[in-house]
Amino acid sequence: MASNFVSACKYHWICAIWFCLTATIAQGDDLAYQPGAQFDTRPASYSSTNASNNVFSITPFTQLVKIGDGVRYAPVSGEDASSPDAALKLPPEAWHVSDSATISLGFQTHPHWFRLNFTTEQITHKYWILELGNALIDRADLYLYRDGTLQNRWQTGDRLPFSQRPMESARFQFPLELQPASQYQILLYIDSTEALELPLSLTNLFDHAILSDRRALVDGVFHGFLIIMAAYSLALYLILRDRAYLSYVAYVVSMLLFFLSQQGLLYEYFFPEHPQVHHFSIPWVSMLIFLSIAFFFREFLRFHETVPRVWQVYRTLLVLHGVLCVALLFGPYQTIVSLMALNVSLSMLITVVAVCLLSWRGSRSAQIVLVGWGLLFTFILLFVLSRTGIFYNDFLASYGLRIGITLEILIFSFALSFRINMERKEKEWALNNINQERSERIRAQELALQREVEARQAKEQNLQLEIRQREGLQKLVEERTTDLERTLANLEKANRELEQLSSKDALTDLFNRRVFDARLEEYWQLAIRKQQPLSLLIIDVDHFKHINDSHGHQCGDRVLQELAALLRGLVHRPGDIIARYGGEEIAILLPETPLSGATYVAAVIVEAAAAKLYLWERETLRLTVSIGVHSLIPSPAESRDQLVASADHALYSAKQGGRNRWIAAPTTPDEPDKVKSTA
Repeated sequence: MASNFVSACKYHWICAIWFCLTATIAQGDDLAYQPGAQFDTRPASYSSTNASNNVFSITPFTQLVKIGDGVRYAPVSGEDASSPDAALKLPPEAWHVSDSATISLGFQTHPHWFRLNFTTEQITHKYWILELGNALIDRADLYLYRDGTLQNRWQTGDRLPFSQRPMESARFQFPLELQPASQYQILLYIDSTEALELPLSLTNLFDHAILSDRRALVDGVFHGFLIIMAAYSLALYLILRDRAYLSYVAYVVSMLLFFLSQQGLLYEYFFPEHPQVHHFSIPWVSMLIFLSIAFFFREFLRFHETVPRVWQVYRTLLVLHGVLCVALLFGPYQTIVSLMALNVSLSMLITVVAVCLLSWRGSRSAQIVLVGWGLLFTFILLFVLSRTGIFYNDFLASYGLRIGITLEILIFSFALSFRINMERKEKEWALNNINQERSERIRAQELALQREVEARQAKEQNLQLEIRQREGLQKLVEERTTDLERTLANLEKANRELEQLSSKDALTDLFNRRVFDARLEEYWQLAIRKQQPLSLLIIDVDHFKHINDSHGHQCGDRVLQELAALLRGLVHRPGDIIARYGGEEIAILLPETPLSGATYVAAVIVEAAAAKLYLWERETLRLTVSIGVHSLIPSPAESRDQLVASADHALYSAKQGGRNRWIAAPTTPDEPDKVKSTA
């Protein structure tokens, strides 16, 4: 039995490694065919902000273009929404631009038009394949325009019989005949009750055949792996008659059906003329997965015995899922599918909690299952992040979910094998115990009294040791508590000193930008409550760059220090804030100060700055400042950024008006700027 167990584990892992290597090779080939990756000197894809709004350009070296970023889309409604004329008449502001590698809009209640423009240079391939990788789209109408003239149109979708597809493929494929040196536009009308995810790619006919063969190889290895795992486990069930293996077979088969349905292979090979069956196949397969995993946890982890309350809730959710599957035939599809997804998420959460609880109790089987689910959830998360474009990885977007399922199925199989091995060891251990008990029963009775005495002595010794340890621990806790209180006191003192230092600008000893922002927010809210005016002055040293260039940055630093000292002498109300705003700019915040008071302060500062003499290396310097002033009584609907922006605009006007002056921003849009010049 042990040798068979080791051989089975080796066989499973060899299958998994083969699948991962095959997926990696196929993914490497995909990457080799990225547009312009090896041959073209410029990328085949560029920003849609070009004047022509082209998403990409096909060069003689282009082999594969993955379409997503830059594609424009717009939701539509109405009776003639599916007409291309409706799309062509949409105003520019109705179109949105995709900024992710794969278009993913989630569930949508309205149809959408998608538009992409591209150009062809002197291309070497005439025939191309446009592929839509989502096999679950209800309706997809494609219109191909060349230089503004409609060249061809196709209508397909999983609501139509398979024989009506443009090309015989599980994915939606459209044959394009492209001419060199032409401008093309593609209009794609999508109406689907499923999640609106459009993995689009354009490949020349030759390379498309190569990539399709490699993709079929990966799919074949993955599907073959699932079939082998199911067949192997079914054989074990027939030998061992353990229903946990039968539940495992049901789970693997249901996962195989799920992937075949998701890829459109069930529809292509089993019911190509019954699109309605394909439309409901994934929700119905999800019921099989739900049922098989429930059966697996009941037989393998004994949920009905170990966590009976969780098992009752899980059964209720299982019944609810079955009711929702039946309701799909009569109710709104998207709403019911969303409820099914919520129901599955809730059941998974409950199951994870139950498995974690059993793992914490010491169940090795639950711990192994938890590892399998952890790997599965990790790869599902990476798969979702890649498909939604949060961080795009082509390998994870294509094969992440399959790798996660492969690892989960392998680990579940390992858990079953581990349980068989443990049960065998338990039986051997029980048999040995019975034999040993028979041979040592008399000796056990003779030694029982002696062991009891030894146990009491050991208990007394342990009690004495525990008393000494508690006394030592109590003393240690008291010492550590004293040290901790001393350390906390020192830390509090250091934090106060650090807070004081971090609030001041090192050069001017004025408040820094962080303190200014905090006080601005505080005074803004206070002004809203009291409905009192709040004024802001932004001061800039005129020709400060010339000072740095002519006399050096040390001279510029000295000027800022003396200007800061001058301002502290002129603005000295307790609530006024003087802060270095950035570079040579200084901001003064005046709470409860109307515009007249703010302009008065500005005028005093302008005159005082112009009259001050600055000495540097036996040379006398005269400097002036420009000030932007703004005052308002804020309301909850306004933003404090308006105060800063208006004062900054007034400062700019003062600079443009000749400097050495202050300008107050208008309090209303039609009021002119208030100007004061001391030039």
